Amino acid sequence: MRRVSVVGPPGAGKTTLAKALAERLDLPHVELDAIVFQPGWTQLPAAELHVRLGGLAATDAWIMDGNADVLGDEHGTGRRLIWERADTVIWLRPSRQTVVHRLFRRSLTRVVRRTELWNGNREQWRMLLSPDPRRSVIARAYVRYEPQRRAYEAALGEERWSHLRVVRLESARSVKVFLDGVGRRR
Repeated sequence: MRRVSVVGPPGAGKTTLAKALAERLDLPHVELDAIVFQPGWTQLPAAELHVRLGGLAATDAWIMDGNADVLGDEHGTGRRLIWERADTVIWLRPSRQTVVHRLFRRSLTRVVRRTELWNGNREQWRMLLSPDPRRSVIARAYVRYEPQRRAYEAALGEERWSHLRVVRLESARSVKVFLDGVGRRR
C-alpha cells in the first residue's frame, strides 16, 4: 500500500483512519476537504481542483481521504485522477444511523468549541440545525447515504478499477482489526 484512497460517507471516520494509516506506513496524508473548502466555505473551482488532485496523485506515495466526486465533481473526474494512480481503496461503510450519530456529535462539539476546520472555516449552529442538505453536513449525509453507497458499489465493479485492492470496512471493530494488521505487516 503506497497510494491509498479512503472513501465513505461524512462521519465514517475517513480522516481518522487515513491519519493513522499514514503514520503507520510513514506516508504523506492528504485531506481532500482541506483542498476543496476554501475560506467562507466556497469550493475550489473544478478546473483548479483537478489540477491540484492530478499533481498530488502523480506523486509516489500518499494516503488521501475524501470523496472528490461528491465535492462538486458530478462527472467523477476527481475520483478518476486519484483512483488511476491508487493501488488501494478503503471504503468505509458504517450504517446510516452510525454516520448521522457521529456527525451530530462531531458537529455539535465543533460548533460549541468553535473549532477551525480548513482555511478559517468553522461549523455554525445554523449548519448543525438546518434540514437543507446544501447547508448541513448531517442532512446531506442522510440524503446522500444510499445514492453514494450505490455509486461506489457500481464504480468499484467497473473493469477499469480492477487494478485496485478494495478493502470494505463496516464497523469500528473492522477498522481496528485492519489497522492492527497493517501494524503487524511492517
